[in-house]
Amino acid sequence: MKKLYILLFFVSLIGFNALSQTKTISLTETTQAPEKANYQAAARFSPSKLRKIIYSTAVDHIG
Repeated sequence: MKKLYILLFFVSLIGFNALSQTKTISLTETTQAPEKANYQAAARFSPSKLRKIIYSTAVDHIG
């Protein structure tokens, strides 16, 4: 019976520890605004520009 109480104690301790580590956001805490889109940088990876530098996207399976 004593082993059962010890086991229940440790299980409740682990559960309390997990609950106490959860993050809550308070009203005074500020969040960062998302960054603005950079369309100029994204244009470098457009399909028409990638076609010029990528010969093939095929993958050869060895073995």
